[in-house]
Amino acid sequence: MIKLLIADDETLIRMDLKSAFKGSCFQVVGEAQDGFSAIKLFKQFRPEVILMDVKMPVMNGLDASRIILELDASVSIILLTAYCNEDLMIEARKIGFSGYIMKPINSSNIIPTIEMMHRNFKNYHSAQCALEKTQRRLDNRIVIDRAKGILMKQKQCSEDEAYQEIKNVSKERNFPMSEVAQLIISNDQVKVT
Repeated sequence: MIKLLIADDETLIRMDLKSAFKGSCFQVVGEAQDGFSAIKLFKQFRPEVILMDVKMPVMNGLDASRIILELDASVSIILLTAYCNEDLMIEARKIGFSGYIMKPINSSNIIPTIEMMHRNFKNYHSAQCALEKTQRRLDNRIVIDRAKGILMKQKQCSEDEAYQEIKNVSKERNFPMSEVAQLIISNDQVKVT
């Protein structure tokens, strides 16, 4: 089951949506009537998908979504709106919405639509995470290679010996190799200046 939160200030829309998801792969874990309630229910239930109305009292859906995505960027937030204008869509993209559904909502095709948006968002999020992980590894590799060069010059040793020294200090001090390498680079920069 995919946990789902519905955030809309209109009671009838929440009721219609909740009944549309009965017997589907989605489990409605909460209903919010404003942005603050949506944040509170998100923290409580950690849904994977949120249907978020734009215009709600107290705190609107855009502001609530920004806060929720700061807490957990892996949640699919799908915008519910009766107002479709270019500025809203640009803002929604910046915030990180998975998609949007225009009101009035057609409850007969909402499930496949949300399934597709959620799946596409999960694929995109996974690809982003993999890219960030690869970039971190590349950045760490660059720092370690630079530190090896400094050690090779300072100690007149081979690349393997310099690497082994960084690795040994990392193990002994229980620090990541990239942090040990960064300290070597920092110390070398202090000596030069």
